[in-house]
Amino acid sequence: MEAARTPTHLPELMRRHRFTTACEELRPHGVAFVLRRFGGSLDRADAEDVVAEVIIRFDRLDRAGRPPERLRPAFFQSVRNAALDLLRYRGVRPTAPLEAAEWQTTDAPAPDELAEARENAKRWEKL
Repeated sequence: MEAARTPTHLPELMRRHRFTTACEELRPHGVAFVLRRFGGSLDRADAEDVVAEVIIRFDRLDRAGRPPERLRPAFFQSVRNAALDLLRYRGVRPTAPLEAAEWQTTDAPAPDELAEARENAKRWEKL
């Protein structure tokens, strides 16, 4: 009989099963998070790749006996970081739609007005 199937290893197998189930329950939430946060820069396939990478990392940590203490916050933080790493690797920055920018009126002169004012100042200096 294998060592992993002995009754003394049953609690460990149950804990690993619960951990794996919890990670799989978080998978669709992670994909939705990436699409909502980085939708303009990452598509669904990229989001699924990022989440799968994080789940694989967590599985390796769990097998090494170092699972995260609080799975949900660690999962979303890791997903965010992995998505940013992917964007950084590609050289793409997350963007917001132009409509999201707040336009503020300012009393500062426009660049063409500044250039005209400088020209006028130079003309006055010559006089």
